[in-house]
Amino acid sequence: MIKIISVKIFSFVRRVTALLEAKSISYVIEFIILSDNPQWFLDLSPTGQVPISSTTLGVTLFESETTAEYIDEIYSAT
Repeated sequence: MIKIISVKIFSFVRRVTALLEAKSISYVIEFIILSDNPQWFLDLSPTGQVPISSTTLGVTLFESETTAEYIDEIYSAT
């Protein structure tokens, strides 16, 4: 399962979720408020940018394009 961390209204996260849905990959989204970044979020993303994706394998990815490339590569058979 992939966990997406983003803000509620953000078009780039839709790029990732659309790809996940097209490939029937389970995911969850955790929404944060960028003006009040929690410390755990800043530990994952020192730049404070979203979206961030993390996998059950411990892979953390930044930005929607990188996440989409990872999903295409890892889940190419699905």
